[in-house]
Amino acid sequence: MQAKLLLAMVATTLVLPGCINMQITPAVVSTNAKDIVVEQQYKAGKSCAQVYLGLGPFGDMTVQSAARKAGVSKIVMVDYQIKSYIVYANLCTVVRGE
Repeated sequence: MQAKLLLAMVATTLVLPGCINMQITPAVVSTNAKDIVVEQQYKAGKSCAQVYLGLGPFGDMTVQSAARKAGVSKIVMVDYQIKSYIVYANLCTVVRGE
């Protein structure tokens, strides 16, 4: 009985890290947003959420929230920034527009 329990615990430990992987796939593949000239021409808003130990995200990282923070009513560009560490990740949405 204990061997089955140990086997189940080991299997769970090996399988669960795959559930932590959070990917944000952009609709359009583009170049680095810092290289684009529109960065200086438009207002920018940033909205972030955090993930701790694979739990979360905690926070509002929606496009609407980022646009609201900058007072943007017409969105020109949306960019995603992800900083991931072993036990912590910071996910941000950056919106540029008028």
